Amino acid sequence: MNENHRKLTAILLCLLVLALPYVETASGAANVATAGSVIDRRDHDIQQLMKVTGVDDFLAQLPDLVEAGLFMWVQSQQGVSRDQIEKIKKLISEFFNQEYFKDKLKQYFKTKYDGLRFKKVTQLFRTPLSQQMILLENELRTEQGMAALQKYPDQLAKQAPTPQRAELIAKLSKVSHSSEVILTTQLQILKNILLVGSSMAKPESSLSLNQINAILEQANSQIGQQVIELVIVSFLFTYREASDLDLQNYVEFYNNESLQWYFKLYLKGLDSIFMDIPSELALLIKQN
Repeated sequence: MNENHRKLTAILLCLLVLALPYVETASGAANVATAGSVIDRRDHDIQQLMKVTGVDDFLAQLPDLVEAGLFMWVQSQQGVSRDQIEKIKKLISEFFNQEYFKDKLKQYFKTKYDGLRFKKVTQLFRTPLSQQMILLENELRTEQGMAALQKYPDQLAKQAPTPQRAELIAKLSKVSHSSEVILTTQLQILKNILLVGSSMAKPESSLSLNQINAILEQANSQIGQQVIELVIVSFLFTYREASDLDLQNYVEFYNNESLQWYFKLYLKGLDSIFMDIPSELALLIKQN
């Protein structure tokens, strides 16, 4: 593994756990409940949903995904100046940030609001099994957990998981949609970096949409499998103290019809935001 590949791996590995759910403290839940008495019920339900399902934590890390996207872009370019990188970062960060995405997702969820299903999804993440597993996930939100995670691949090289364990983790990775959310977002960030970079380039160096799509296909093939493998590594580490039965139950938990409905809704919401960004970005570029 070369140094550039190692650096990108470290960035992505640190981001994987941030697509996971979030466990509330008793005081935190009480504060949200109090807030719910003075704001629109739909807003309250949507805020709860985005918090407990890990969306808020993931969106807070969008700047790191922007850094990873810029890193990939710079590695493919010749003679990129620091000023160019900073200008592109500033433009991209106007859209790929927590506030922008959170507001857009709230608007999208409002158009698809289903109070009973939203509340059911929120309640599912407060069941004993979910709370037990989320406590394990939350350990990775500490500096010690992240540091231990980055060392874990070396341990796996010495002691591989049993076939049964590996199969359960692979199933959990698929039904939780963790790699899908991260990979899709990362590729969209790279796409918009390419659009901005091309708009700043000389006419003979600018890229057509077909060329940009070809680059994205190549990036997908290069990092797609890597992201999936890193999710597997992070899950093996995260749930190392959970039993196979716990993992089987957690797979069944995620396979719940209401949860899968929610994840499809969430992914469609992200797609709707991604579709709007290029035109909004083009307008911003004209204004600068």
